[in-house]
Amino acid sequence: MRESNGNQPNESVQGVVGLDQVGEERPSRNRLMITTVVAGHAMKHIFAAGFFILLPELKREMRLSNASIGSLSTSSMVAGGILNLIAGVLADRLPHRWVHILTVSMCFLGIFYFLIGWAPNFGVLVFAAVFSSIAITLWHPSAIGALARRFRKQRGLAISLHGSGGSVGEALGPLAAGALLLLFTWREIFQLSAIPALLAGGTIWILLRQIPVTIGNPTPLQAYFKAVRAFLGNRRLQMLLVMVACFSTATGSLMTFLPIYLREDMNFSPFEVGFFVAMSQGVGIISQPLMGHLSDRHGRRSVLLPTTFALGVLLLILYVVPFGVYLIITIVALGALAFPLLALFLAAASDIAGEDLQATTVSLVFASTTVFAGVSPGVSGLLADAFGIKTVFLFGGAAALVSTVLIFLQGWLGDRPQVERGTSS
Repeated sequence: MRESNGNQPNESVQGVVGLDQVGEERPSRNRLMITTVVAGHAMKHIFAAGFFILLPELKREMRLSNASIGSLSTSSMVAGGILNLIAGVLADRLPHRWVHILTVSMCFLGIFYFLIGWAPNFGVLVFAAVFSSIAITLWHPSAIGALARRFRKQRGLAISLHGSGGSVGEALGPLAAGALLLLFTWREIFQLSAIPALLAGGTIWILLRQIPVTIGNPTPLQAYFKAVRAFLGNRRLQMLLVMVACFSTATGSLMTFLPIYLREDMNFSPFEVGFFVAMSQGVGIISQPLMGHLSDRHGRRSVLLPTTFALGVLLLILYVVPFGVYLIITIVALGALAFPLLALFLAAASDIAGEDLQATTVSLVFASTTVFAGVSPGVSGLLADAFGIKTVFLFGGAAALVSTVLIFLQGWLGDRPQVERGTSS
């Protein structure tokens, strides 16, 4: 895609390398960049999704209650959410170091997963889980910020493709973890995971270290924080973060307790749990870029509104649906909706932000996501111990429907994305 005013980029995008701005090599470098970033995101989610399949086995061996599992998930997610804000500042202040940050994220994830497998008690387990969550959060601001800067005119599609990589990982992770449990203990799987993580980190460094996403110097520090203060006062951003919080409350409960529900209440084997969770995430590989493309063309609200409503209804259905084909259909449909929604919320936030705040915007959205998705399992664990595990689906469904109401009330989300915007609204 070419700039509309000839060879010189317009003022609103100074410092941004566009799709075709530099030489004939650009398309191939764009393909290398997005392919590697998407593949790295897939790898990251293989680890993250596999964690939840290993969680029931960990719970059994360490004799943990639902409340303890909820607190473990809450501690790691809240810590990740808080550190996400710092990761966003680093990514925007050091955009030329984006590959360094992605490499460190992947390598640290492997190291702390090894520590989870070694953990001799609950305290060490929480410590390792917290720092593995922090390692994961380093990825998103730099990766999505880089994509948002480089693919300004197809931002929704680029971010959704990145999300599709996550869906690939969410599909493969449960299958891999379920299959590996036939051969290894959960501790051995966590320890062995350090090898592919370190190899993936090295590969990312080798392939992407020569690809820039900005030219010139970063915004001066004083001007950057002035822009952040103005952005945080943006009413649209504030309301969007509330929507994200409600959505994340729903998915936090679902991700943590669906595998435990299938394992303990439905008596599925570890491999069967992995298979059904993988099936649910696999459909997101297709639904995510499709929904991102539709939101680029017709506005974020036209896709967000029906999707959050359907998510809430499906969670309520999960409370009553019996074992059988309808349970499988419900689980698959939930997976088709949950991951695309996060990508759409990220794209909506990026539309509001100026070019110098793309990674900070991503970190704000993910901070809201991880904090509320982290608090949600703690609350859900208490509900599950008191009233039965299926009550967590009622809790999540109600949160998703609140998000739907908020989206309905925000008419500005119906506007088509203004991808040429260079300053915050």
